[in-house]
Amino acid sequence: MIQATSAALVLLGVALGLGLAGRLRGGRRLARILLGVFGLRALLATALYLISAFDLPILRSLHLPGGFWQFAPDAEMYHANGLRIAAALANSTPLPALTTMGGGPVSGPTDFFYYVAVLYRLLGPGPLYVPLINASLGVGTAAVAYALARRHGDRSAAEVAALLVGFWPSGVLWSSQILKDSMVTFLMLVSLDLALRVWEARRAAVLLPAGCLV
Repeated sequence: MIQATSAALVLLGVALGLGLAGRLRGGRRLARILLGVFGLRALLATALYLISAFDLPILRSLHLPGGFWQFAPDAEMYHANGLRIAAALANSTPLPALTTMGGGPVSGPTDFFYYVAVLYRLLGPGPLYVPLINASLGVGTAAVAYALARRHGDRSAAEVAALLVGFWPSGVLWSSQILKDSMVTFLMLVSLDLALRVWEARRAAVLLPAGCLV
Protein backbone atom coordinates (compact mmCIF):
# COMPACT_ATOMS: atom_id res chain seq x y z
CA MET A 1 0.00 0.00 0.00
CA ILE A 2 2.76 2.44 0.93
CA GLN A 3 4.68 1.69 -2.27
CA ALA A 4 1.54 2.10 -4.40
CA THR A 5 0.67 5.44 -2.81
CA SER A 6 4.25 6.69 -3.16
CA ALA A 7 4.27 5.65 -6.83
CA ALA A 8 0.99 7.49 -7.36
CA LEU A 9 2.44 10.65 -5.80
CA VAL A 10 5.48 10.38 -8.07
CA LEU A 11 3.26 10.04 -11.14
CA LEU A 12 1.25 13.03 -9.92
CA GLY A 13 4.41 15.12 -9.66
CA VAL A 14 5.55 14.14 -13.14
CA ALA A 15 2.11 14.89 -14.60
CA LEU A 16 2.07 18.24 -12.79
CA GLY A 17 5.44 19.22 -14.24
CA LEU A 18 4.43 18.33 -17.78
CA GLY A 19 1.02 19.95 -17.42
CA LEU A 20 2.39 23.24 -16.07
CA ALA A 21 5.08 23.37 -18.75
CA GLY A 22 2.39 23.01 -21.40
CA ARG A 23 0.07 25.53 -19.79
CA LEU A 24 2.85 28.11 -19.54
CA ARG A 25 3.97 27.36 -23.11
CA GLY A 26 7.50 26.93 -21.90
CA GLY A 27 8.34 24.13 -24.29
CA ARG A 28 10.67 21.25 -23.65
CA ARG A 29 13.19 23.34 -21.73
CA LEU A 30 10.68 24.32 -19.08
CA ALA A 31 9.37 20.75 -18.97
CA ARG A 32 12.90 19.50 -18.31
CA ILE A 33 13.40 22.11 -15.59
CA LEU A 34 10.16 21.24 -13.81
CA LEU A 35 10.74 17.51 -14.08
CA GLY A 36 14.25 18.06 -12.74
CA VAL A 37 12.87 20.04 -9.82
CA PHE A 38 10.52 17.22 -8.92
CA GLY A 39 12.96 14.41 -9.60
CA LEU A 40 15.76 15.87 -7.50
CA ARG A 41 13.46 16.45 -4.54
CA ALA A 42 11.80 13.05 -4.75
CA LEU A 43 15.13 11.27 -5.13
CA LEU A 44 16.74 13.13 -2.23
CA ALA A 45 13.72 12.54 0.03
CA THR A 46 13.71 8.83 -0.74
CA ALA A 47 17.46 8.45 -0.34
CA LEU A 48 17.61 10.30 2.97
CA TYR A 49 14.68 8.33 4.34
CA LEU A 50 16.17 4.95 3.38
CA ILE A 51 19.63 5.85 4.67
CA SER A 52 18.29 6.79 8.09
CA ALA A 53 15.50 4.18 8.33
CA PHE A 54 17.93 1.32 7.60
CA ASP A 55 20.77 2.96 9.54
CA LEU A 56 23.13 2.75 6.57
CA PRO A 57 26.74 3.82 7.21
CA ILE A 58 26.27 7.29 5.71
CA LEU A 59 26.31 10.24 8.13
CA ARG A 60 25.19 7.77 10.79
CA SER A 61 25.73 10.25 13.63
CA LEU A 62 22.89 12.38 12.22
CA HIS A 63 20.28 9.60 12.03
CA LEU A 64 17.09 9.69 14.09
CA PRO A 65 14.72 6.73 14.54
CA GLY A 66 12.09 6.17 11.87
CA GLY A 67 14.04 7.59 8.94
CA PHE A 68 14.46 11.13 10.29
CA TRP A 69 17.53 13.34 10.62
CA GLN A 70 19.01 15.55 13.32
CA PHE A 71 19.33 18.49 10.91
CA ALA A 72 15.51 18.57 10.67
CA PRO A 73 14.21 17.52 14.12
CA ASP A 74 10.85 19.23 13.56
CA ALA A 75 10.06 16.62 10.90
CA GLU A 76 9.92 13.89 13.52
CA MET A 77 7.64 16.06 15.67
CA TYR A 78 5.25 16.80 12.80
CA HIS A 79 5.13 13.10 11.94
CA ALA A 80 4.47 11.91 15.49
CA ASN A 81 1.74 14.46 16.15
CA GLY A 82 0.24 13.90 12.70
CA LEU A 83 -0.11 10.20 13.48
CA ARG A 84 -1.84 10.93 16.78
CA ILE A 85 -4.24 13.44 15.26
CA ALA A 86 -5.01 11.12 12.34
CA ALA A 87 -5.77 8.29 14.78
CA ALA A 88 -8.11 10.57 16.72
CA LEU A 89 -9.90 11.57 13.52
CA ALA A 90 -10.24 7.92 12.50
CA ASN A 91 -11.66 6.89 15.87
CA SER A 92 -13.80 10.02 16.41
CA THR A 93 -12.03 10.74 19.69
CA PRO A 94 -10.93 14.14 21.07
CA LEU A 95 -7.93 15.66 19.35
CA PRO A 96 -4.73 15.15 21.35
CA ALA A 97 -2.61 17.92 22.78
CA LEU A 98 0.35 18.66 20.57
CA THR A 99 3.71 17.87 22.14
CA THR A 100 7.37 18.12 21.26
CA MET A 101 9.48 14.98 21.09
CA GLY A 102 10.57 15.76 24.64
CA GLY A 103 6.97 15.74 25.84
CA GLY A 104 6.53 19.47 26.31
CA PRO A 105 3.71 21.53 24.80
CA VAL A 106 4.10 22.82 21.25
CA SER A 107 4.41 26.59 20.96
CA GLY A 108 3.69 28.58 17.85
CA PRO A 109 1.41 27.89 14.87
CA THR A 110 -0.16 24.44 14.73
CA ASP A 111 -1.73 24.43 11.26
CA PHE A 112 0.97 22.26 9.67
CA PHE A 113 0.39 19.53 12.24
CA TYR A 114 -3.21 19.23 11.10
CA TYR A 115 -2.19 19.36 7.45
CA VAL A 116 0.09 16.36 8.02
CA ALA A 117 -2.67 14.61 9.96
CA VAL A 118 -5.22 15.07 7.19
CA LEU A 119 -2.77 13.66 4.64
CA TYR A 120 -2.13 10.67 6.88
CA ARG A 121 -5.84 10.19 7.34
CA LEU A 122 -6.39 10.20 3.57
CA LEU A 123 -3.25 8.43 2.37
CA GLY A 124 -2.04 6.46 5.36
CA PRO A 125 0.93 6.96 7.70
CA GLY A 126 3.75 7.11 5.17
CA PRO A 127 6.81 9.18 6.18
CA LEU A 128 7.56 9.84 2.49
CA TYR A 129 4.13 11.18 1.58
CA VAL A 130 4.67 14.75 2.76
CA PRO A 131 8.16 15.03 1.17
CA LEU A 132 6.77 13.75 -2.14
CA ILE A 133 3.98 16.33 -1.96
CA ASN A 134 6.64 18.90 -1.10
CA ALA A 135 8.35 17.90 -4.34
CA SER A 136 5.17 18.74 -6.24
CA LEU A 137 4.93 22.05 -4.38
CA GLY A 138 8.49 22.72 -5.57
CA VAL A 139 7.31 22.20 -9.14
CA GLY A 140 4.46 24.63 -8.57
CA THR A 141 6.79 27.19 -7.01
CA ALA A 142 9.22 27.03 -9.93
CA ALA A 143 6.32 27.34 -12.37
CA VAL A 144 4.97 30.45 -10.61
CA ALA A 145 8.46 31.96 -10.61
CA TYR A 146 8.67 31.28 -14.35
CA ALA A 147 5.27 32.88 -14.97
CA LEU A 148 6.15 35.97 -12.92
CA ALA A 149 9.45 36.48 -14.71
CA ARG A 150 7.92 35.75 -18.13
CA ARG A 151 5.32 38.49 -17.73
CA HIS A 152 8.05 41.03 -17.06
CA GLY A 153 10.90 39.67 -19.18
CA ASP A 154 11.88 37.23 -21.88
CA ARG A 155 11.88 33.43 -21.81
CA SER A 156 15.54 33.20 -20.83
CA ALA A 157 14.95 35.33 -17.73
CA ALA A 158 11.94 33.22 -16.84
CA GLU A 159 13.95 30.01 -17.14
CA VAL A 160 16.67 31.44 -14.90
CA ALA A 161 14.02 32.35 -12.32
CA ALA A 162 12.60 28.82 -12.42
CA LEU A 163 16.08 27.31 -12.08
CA LEU A 164 17.04 29.52 -9.13
CA VAL A 165 13.81 28.86 -7.25
CA GLY A 166 13.61 25.19 -8.16
CA PHE A 167 17.19 24.22 -7.40
CA TRP A 168 18.09 26.50 -4.50
CA PRO A 169 20.06 24.12 -2.22
CA SER A 170 18.33 24.87 1.08
CA GLY A 171 14.91 24.71 -0.57
CA VAL A 172 15.71 21.29 -2.02
CA LEU A 173 17.00 20.00 1.32
CA TRP A 174 14.08 21.18 3.45
CA SER A 175 11.58 19.87 0.92
CA SER A 176 12.99 16.37 1.46
CA GLN A 177 11.71 16.38 5.05
CA ILE A 178 8.31 16.71 6.70
CA LEU A 179 8.65 20.48 7.01
CA LYS A 180 6.45 23.40 6.02
CA ASP A 181 9.06 25.40 4.09
CA SER A 182 7.90 24.15 0.67
CA MET A 183 4.29 25.11 1.32
CA VAL A 184 5.21 28.50 2.76
CA THR A 185 7.41 29.35 -0.24
CA PHE A 186 4.74 28.22 -2.68
CA LEU A 187 1.99 30.24 -0.97
CA MET A 188 4.23 33.32 -0.78
CA LEU A 189 4.91 33.26 -4.53
CA VAL A 190 1.27 32.57 -5.36
CA SER A 191 0.25 35.50 -3.14
CA LEU A 192 2.78 37.75 -4.87
CA ASP A 193 1.51 36.64 -8.27
CA LEU A 194 -2.12 37.34 -7.30
CA ALA A 195 -1.21 40.73 -5.80
CA LEU A 196 0.60 41.74 -9.00
CA ARG A 197 -2.31 40.58 -11.14
CA VAL A 198 -4.74 42.65 -9.09
CA TRP A 199 -2.47 45.68 -9.24
CA GLU A 200 -1.97 45.31 -13.01
CA ALA A 201 -5.72 44.95 -13.57
CA ARG A 202 -6.39 48.02 -11.46
CA ARG A 203 -3.76 50.02 -13.33
CA ALA A 204 -5.23 48.98 -16.67
CA ALA A 205 -8.75 49.85 -15.51
CA VAL A 206 -7.84 53.44 -14.70
CA LEU A 207 -5.64 53.73 -17.82
CA LEU A 208 -2.48 54.70 -15.94
CA PRO A 209 0.77 54.94 -17.88
CA ALA A 210 2.89 51.79 -17.71
CA GLY A 211 5.60 53.48 -15.62
CA CYS A 212 3.24 55.13 -13.12
CA LEU A 213 2.96 53.61 -9.64
CA VAL A 214 0.08 54.15 -7.24
